Amino acid sequence: MNVSKVIEAGGIGSVYINYVAQLQIEVEGGTINIDTDHDTLRRLARVINDKIKRQDEEAAEDLKETLEKAAKEAAESEGCCESEECCQSES
Repeated sequence: MNVSKVIEAGGIGSVYINYVAQLQIEVEGGTINIDTDHDTLRRLARVINDKIKRQDEEAAEDLKETLEKAAKEAAESEGCCESEECCQSES
């Protein structure tokens, strides 16, 4: 028989892994203790790292788009266009 329960918890305050690989997560209103092993910790780390990598890539792409849009708007406000080289300073 498999029993599952979903626990809604507040924000994470801290995370600790003790010497017997018990994952302890302190949240608003309590503590969650999870007995685990080395392989499970590695899988958890891989999932978290992959998620962070995707978020960083999305943030970098959003920033690139924002900077390109701002540069284009700045060039247009100065009367420049992409087909002219009027925005380049003369030597």
